[in-house]
Amino acid sequence: MKMSRILLLLEKKDTIPTNQVLANQLKAGAGTIQSALKYFEEAGALTLESHGHQGTVVEEIDYVKLFNLSPTPWITGEMPLLYSAALEGLATGLYENFDDAGVLLKLSYVRGGKARIDYLKEGKMDFAVCSKMAAQAALSSYDDLELLAEFGPKTYVSLSGIIFSRKGQTEIEDGMRLGVDEDSVDHVNLNKLAAGSKDVKFVRLKYSQILPKLVKGEIDATVWSFDNIRNAGIENCSMIPAAGELEKSISPAEDAAILVKKDSPAKNVIKAVLNIKKISKIQKDVIEQKLIPSY
Repeated sequence: MKMSRILLLLEKKDTIPTNQVLANQLKAGAGTIQSALKYFEEAGALTLESHGHQGTVVEEIDYVKLFNLSPTPWITGEMPLLYSAALEGLATGLYENFDDAGVLLKLSYVRGGKARIDYLKEGKMDFAVCSKMAAQAALSSYDDLELLAEFGPKTYVSLSGIIFSRKGQTEIEDGMRLGVDEDSVDHVNLNKLAAGSKDVKFVRLKYSQILPKLVKGEIDATVWSFDNIRNAGIENCSMIPAAGELEKSISPAEDAAILVKKDSPAKNVIKAVLNIKKISKIQKDVIEQKLIPSY
């Protein structure tokens, strides 16, 4: 029922739109609207109370029951490509969390935080998983987005630093070429932070090109996640964990977060379902190989 999508935006003590307003929005008769509201109440999704001329107020609302009565009763989310145990664990935790709550979840895996945020803004997805750094950047640019949840330290990436093409190199120097994936908000910001005041050249590359070009010496350095690096020749490079100011700055890029649209009918459902403690426990078990990832 399309009306459920309208009602999902309400909260307890909100006054629902009048029957006439709902009828106009849904192009339905007043009798149909009244019957639908009665149906939702009998299903246990809503408890309404009439306040006379002041309108009808939502006394109780069960977002999961209401959502499961909607025309498309599934939540769509997007995550980065699952290149690490931390991300596999997060996907596994999200699926188990939604399954336990009785809500169908469909996850897509999209490379690049910018692409995921664009899909979210276009209404193609109900939520986007990204780093806290990317989420903060999106919130500063778009006032129609909301940070719905944070998962805590190192739930997105467990260890980051700088990889140098030349063995033994420990610092960025003037004249170096730094590989940058411009589809990633984090990667752009962190390489700029790592370079500081050094006179370097930022070389725009696709994510998949960066490490091969680093190994070949076509670029000199890049900021990177050390989680599960599987590139032939990388053992001949120099991997320096982030330290000092870079370590402090890189922290938000290592923490996972969930973004939603403020006006999304799915927002209250996701908020009601999310159990951060449970998801984090499942993620930890996957990382420690106590649980086989399932996504």
